[in-house]
Amino acid sequence: MDATAPSAKRRRRSLLRCIVDAIMEARRRDTEREIRRLIGSSAGPLSDEMERRIDRHLMRNSSFTVT
Repeated sequence: MDATAPSAKRRRRSLLRCIVDAIMEARRRDTEREIRRLIGSSAGPLSDEMERRIDRHLMRNSSFTVT
């Protein structure tokens, strides 16, 4: 058996893995969109208070997960 064979051979992702990855990517985009909306509604630059507001807002959101 060749020692380089496993690294040279690319494994295909399973259908379930593709679905899970797509869901996680969609959640990431939604979270980024929500953060942009919250920052856009503030009058000034990103401050500690704004970061705390974003944290509180995202933690209340039941679909928010840290990856």
